[in-house]
Amino acid sequence: MESEPMEDSAKPAETWLRPFRVFISSPGDVEAERAAAHIVLSRLQSERRYRDRVAFRAVAWDAPGLSVPMRFTETPQISVSRSLGDPSECEVTIVILWSRLGTPLPEKHLKPDGTPYLSGTEWELQNALAGYQRNGKPVILVYRRPEQPPLRRQDPDFKEKLAQQEAVEEFFSGLPEPGTWAIRHGVNDYAEPNELEEQLNAHLRELVEERLGEWLNSACPAEPTAKGGESTRRTAYDKPPFPGLRAFQESDAAVFFGRGP
Repeated sequence: MESEPMEDSAKPAETWLRPFRVFISSPGDVEAERAAAHIVLSRLQSERRYRDRVAFRAVAWDAPGLSVPMRFTETPQISVSRSLGDPSECEVTIVILWSRLGTPLPEKHLKPDGTPYLSGTEWELQNALAGYQRNGKPVILVYRRPEQPPLRRQDPDFKEKLAQQEAVEEFFSGLPEPGTWAIRHGVNDYAEPNELEEQLNAHLRELVEERLGEWLNSACPAEPTAKGGESTRRTAYDKPPFPGLRAFQESDAAVFFGRGP
């Protein structure tokens, strides 16, 4: 006797995981910080509260187990975007800066005003900002290590390193309008990679909790209240949903789904 095909309602649980994509953008001088970001995402994914609800994904060229094919016929920035997607498509974009802004992009990559992007990191931030202006996402978190690394004039790369540090200063002071940065934009300072890891753990945890509430509310349609005309929406329910030996009551409506009267 042949078994009946599985119905859609019996799909494996993992197909219902909600994606939580985090784009990680930074130049090459913050490898320890990037590693910290991957550690935080892996830790969150392993937690019991999230592992059956959320699919955390680091959208980054150095994500564990990921290899981005760099095509010889195009710039690395295009190859990365083709393979990973853009920051604007993610739930969160993280930008981490210290002493470098990164390598300037070729002239084919121009801002709307016709000027070139100073680096791939600047392009990724602007892409995320454009997505936020269009769709209200991603959430953008900028982290900066204000401490300046030692810089010696005897260093053969002195001029290049100095130019990079100056580019970082210009980047923070010039976006989007001179003199308005401190008012219009929030930046998270950190002293060392361990402190950044602690901040990321707290910040991403807060953001994913917000998203869990939004996902639950969007899955539960608004229902009329007893005072005709008005409606209410079910909200996140963090208490144990089981009533024990007693029957479900009207106060259990947030977690009970069954036949109507």
